Amino acid sequence: MARKLRSATTTELAEALEAGEVPVLVDVRTSMEFSGGHVPGARNVPLHLLDHQLSDLRKHKEVWLICRTGSRSSTAAATL
Repeated sequence: MARKLRSATTTELAEALEAGEVPVLVDVRTSMEFSGGHVPGARNVPLHLLDHQLSDLRKHKEVWLICRTGSRSSTAAATL
C-alpha cells in the first residue's frame, strides 16, 4: 500500500489531536527523551527499535510520527 507522506506543524498536530483525527501517534525519540516530556497519547518507539514494530504500525491507515527536529521522524517515515 502506497502511503502519502507530509509534514505537519505543531499547531496542525495540536488541532488534529483535539479533533480526534490522529489514530496513531508515534514518538521516535529515545526513551530518555520521551520520559522527559511527550505529547499525551503518544506511543514511544525509539527509531533504533522501529524495525521491531513495523508489522504493527503498517496495519494502520495513518500514522503520525514525531521527534525533536524532524530528522528522526523523516527517517521513520521512509522506513514505514
